[in-house]
Amino acid sequence: MSRAWFRLAVVDAVASIGGFARLHRFIRRLAPRRRRQTRTVEEIRAALDRAAVYYPRELYCLRRSAALTWLLRTYGYPAELIIGACVTPFLAHAWVELDGRIINDDEQRIRGTYAVLERC
Repeated sequence: MSRAWFRLAVVDAVASIGGFARLHRFIRRLAPRRRRQTRTVEEIRAALDRAAVYYPRELYCLRRSAALTWLLRTYGYPAELIIGACVTPFLAHAWVELDGRIINDDEQRIRGTYAVLERC
């Protein structure tokens, strides 16, 4: 859980100081590590969810998804941070995909609501 909490804190700081553009560059530069996958995707996602409970402020979809993407890539998974939007009513959302499958949200709801704007 400490790795997950650390990633939440760094992502929050990067986004707070540098805004979306800086966070986007930060995530885009993170390549999946070439290491054996010692944790399952479900274990990693659960660790991030637990860490978010202890984080001092609420983090919304972009920061949580960026932290999850970074954590998954640390364990060797080629996760993608996806940013999408809906025009009417205007809504924006971020989620994480692995091998084309949404892993941190309701896939049917997301695919039916949001158009993908960016993959990183």
